[in-house]
Amino acid sequence: MKDLVFIINPAAGNGRGAGTWRKVKKILDRDGVQYRSFQTEYQGHAEILARQIASLGNHRLQSITGIGGDGTIHEIINGLSEYEHIHVGYIPAGSGNDIARGFKTSKKPAKALKNILKQHNKGKCRVFDGGRLSLDHFGNHRLFLNSAGIGLDAAVTAAASQLPFKNMLNKANLGYLSYAAALLHTLQSFQPCNMEAVIDGNSFQFEKVWLIAVANQPYYGGGMKIAPQAVPTDGLLHITVVKEIPKWKLLLLFVTVFTGKHTLLKEVEILTCKEIFLRSEVPLPVQADGEIAGETPVIVSVLASRMNLLT
Repeated sequence: MKDLVFIINPAAGNGRGAGTWRKVKKILDRDGVQYRSFQTEYQGHAEILARQIASLGNHRLQSITGIGGDGTIHEIINGLSEYEHIHVGYIPAGSGNDIARGFKTSKKPAKALKNILKQHNKGKCRVFDGGRLSLDHFGNHRLFLNSAGIGLDAAVTAAASQLPFKNMLNKANLGYLSYAAALLHTLQSFQPCNMEAVIDGNSFQFEKVWLIAVANQPYYGGGMKIAPQAVPTDGLLHITVVKEIPKWKLLLLFVTVFTGKHTLLKEVEILTCKEIFLRSEVPLPVQADGEIAGETPVIVSVLASRMNLLT
């Protein structure tokens, strides 16, 4: 049988990653499953580990399964960007777990592991779309599974990671409150700006843009249904543009987005594409799968049927 490898982020979900791995390891050892495991020690380590493991065992490596949050899987798929034949498994242990929502992965460790082992043993996987950010002319790019965000949501993502009480909220399964607190803080200083877009070759001008989300599946930000119609198998990215909206109504948007009803607001425009180029009049932060990736200008492209997942 091909090698079975796990990369564990023990700090994910305020320590939930370590507890989830103990449950998984107990099952593997009980059933006599042969595997190798590696634990991350710092942000970005899962990407380095995945790349190193793939380069050393490329000929016999069939899959790498991540145990952690969306950020852990984001790092693994980027570490494997040159090894598309290697399947990626996911056992959720983070605070947001939007990949689990959007790709219908079980949040129960035992059930998720059972599904992964079944597919791994048969050499099979499920094929999904992904996305790619191109951030400059020097080949700097990032892959993503969930979505990319430009503007306010990326600024909020950065602010949320710095909140002193974030770990406490995550431990109480109230991680969404950290996003709300970061939103209120960021709104005090963030200014919307005009943006130029080229969507599948067609030019657009958007005025006073707060955020643009480019989604591969419906969820981001810990359960926000930012792109209700997005399907990670349709070969398209779904664009949500929020523009020319007063601050008070923006707060309403962030309430209704959990049910997808924000799309009814006249300040929200929905589009689809295979590729979008975005330039803003001032540099705006860009996030991918909840991880800060850089600043505008940026090109976001769909990677149709390029993600081989064990779910």
